[in-house]
Amino acid sequence: MTSNDLSTKWSVRIVPVPVALNYIRLAQELRLPISRVYIPKNFNHSTRYAWINDFISEEDANEFVRQWSGALIQGQKIKCIASSSKSEQIGSFCSSQESLASSSGPTKESKAQRANFNTLTTAPSSFQHPQKSSKLLSVNN
Repeated sequence: MTSNDLSTKWSVRIVPVPVALNYIRLAQELRLPISRVYIPKNFNHSTRYAWINDFISEEDANEFVRQWSGALIQGQKIKCIASSSKSEQIGSFCSSQESLASSSGPTKESKAQRANFNTLTTAPSSFQHPQKSSKLLSVNN
């Protein structure tokens, strides 16, 4: 069942996310703008996770899940789960993010620099994509 309701946005939850991996590096690895990646603070020692936000359709979110589930991040196999989020939930999420951002005080210039960050100039990837890994294994056998 697909949802094309314009008031519904889709997100993907990624678990587990290694402690040493921040949202900037995760965005680089996934080749996404950093504005789409959110890693919540972990307050109760549960498994660390990340949200990839702003998928415009369920199909887009599910395609991301198919592409990245099973990939290795720093030696840990990740699981991706798509979920919908209504626009009012997104609005409350954004306002809480904005209040956190305003208290930390980044300038508009630094936000612009982050948004235009070039992922091609970063260090080699620590991800091992499951589809690419299986192709490499079949070539060697």
